[in-house]
Amino acid sequence: MKNKTVQGLVLAAMLAGGAAPLSANANEVVYNTNLSMVSKYVWRGWLLNSDLSAQGSFDVSYGGFYGGVWGGTDEALGTEYDLYVGYGGELSNDFFYDLGFITYRYPNQSVEANEAHVTLGWRFLSTTYHRGEDDYDYVELNANFELNQDWALELHAGLEDNTWRDWVDTQVKLTYTINEHYSLFVAASDKEDNDSQFYAGISGAF
Repeated sequence: MKNKTVQGLVLAAMLAGGAAPLSANANEVVYNTNLSMVSKYVWRGWLLNSDLSAQGSFDVSYGGFYGGVWGGTDEALGTEYDLYVGYGGELSNDFFYDLGFITYRYPNQSVEANEAHVTLGWRFLSTTYHRGEDDYDYVELNANFELNQDWALELHAGLEDNTWRDWVDTQVKLTYTINEHYSLFVAASDKEDNDSQFYAGISGAF
C-alpha cells in the first residue's frame, strides 16, 4: 500500500478527514474503497512508475482492527498488490497508535516482501518505524495540517536503512478537497542522490 500508508490512514481517522480504517463505533463494521489516478508512482522517494498509473484499495475495519488490499503497477516489477492488517486506536484525546503488517506481492515476477510497523502520533504529528526483511528499516516523521476546510498540507521526512547504505527522502504534499468523495493533490518528493519528483493525482474515497 504505497500512496496510502497505514499510518496515514490512522492519522486521517484521528483528524476525521478522508477514508480511515478505524471505526467511530466499536461495534460497527466499516468498509472503505479508494481509487486514484496519479501522474507518477512515487514511494518513499523512489520513482516506481513514471507513467500515468491507476491505483486502488479496499479496507475493512471493526473495533480498531483493520485489513485490506491495495493494487497498482510498478514499472520494473509489473502488477503489484499489497495485503495489510493491523490494529490502531487512541491512547488519549491527543495521542494515537497503530501496529500493523503488510506484504508486498508482484505476481508477474514471483516476488514478495514483508514488513511490520508501529506508529505513534500526537495530534497532527506521527512517527512510524518499519521493519522489513533482509535488515531493512525505515523511519518516517509526518506532519498533517488542515489549512482550512478545503486545503491540507502534508510534510514528510524518512530515513531508509538497508544492507547497502542509508537514504533520506522528503516530501511536501498539498491536497484540495473537492467534495466528500473526491480530492486533488500535488506533491514534490526528493530522494538523496536521486532526481526530485513532481507529480499530481486525483482520488476518490467511498
